[in-house]
Amino acid sequence: MSLLRRLRRFGLGLGQSSPVRYSNIERLTELDFSLTRGPHEAGVSAMMRAKNEAIKITDSITSILEVFDEIIVVDNGSSDDTLARVRSLKAARDRNDRIKILEYPYEIARCGHEHFGTPANSIHSLTYYYNWCLSQCTRSYVFKWDADMFLDQGSVEEFSNFLGSCVASPKKSMWKIPLQTVYRSVDDLCYLFKDEINAEVRLFPNDPRARFFKGRHFEILEGPGRRQARLHNGTQIFEIKDLGEDEFSHWSDTDFPSSKKQVEWEHFFQLKDGDVEGGAIETLPGARLRIESVRTDS
Repeated sequence: MSLLRRLRRFGLGLGQSSPVRYSNIERLTELDFSLTRGPHEAGVSAMMRAKNEAIKITDSITSILEVFDEIIVVDNGSSDDTLARVRSLKAARDRNDRIKILEYPYEIARCGHEHFGTPANSIHSLTYYYNWCLSQCTRSYVFKWDADMFLDQGSVEEFSNFLGSCVASPKKSMWKIPLQTVYRSVDDLCYLFKDEINAEVRLFPNDPRARFFKGRHFEILEGPGRRQARLHNGTQIFEIKDLGEDEFSHWSDTDFPSSKKQVEWEHFFQLKDGDVEGGAIETLPGARLRIESVRTDS
């Protein structure tokens, strides 16, 4: 790859303020899009992609409904009632019209060899899909929020203040956000391993220099300053893995490239097999990870 192409890939070359335009090899022009520097209204967009997340998505969205300025929910062809639950929640609770519901009905290549074998400019590529979702965000910052994530309700004010300080700062930074993995059993008990806290870049400026590229196994978020991304202090977000669900269906193989995913696999099946003993395991009441008053299945 030439030096100029490398610079452009990481947003460091000439014309870095220009829009980045995308078109797909399937020639579906309605799915062509651009990433631009704005102008974007000040605030933070939560970018949520969802597929068959009916048992988690209501609580996930409700936990952040008063935190983010907009919540972009993109349903990727769910076969359960994910979409119906989001629509019900919006009708019942979204007084400020923060939830924006979109659909992307095309099958997406799973992480692993399927992703590797899919061209980055295909509508079936994780890379194309993630950037399309990113193009729907209208605020000056974007938070990559997953449908299985839940904001600790005791941290809402502190986390909101953190987001506000990022938006107000003249220095636009990329932020690594720590997440605590929690495993929820079918009887609503929740387990966590004390050391299973992982941080990755999830909060970043809404700027075309910060976008997703094709990695070998999955999409990779790159952007100015990513290598020196700031780390947010404190663990205020839970990432929920349900022991009654197939939590690895988005992978086309189980030869996981990262230690994070390997550990998650081991812990998942350890707990699924009933092994909940050990000094590193803590138990949480399931109610801490639910907001009962707004659940659509109550």
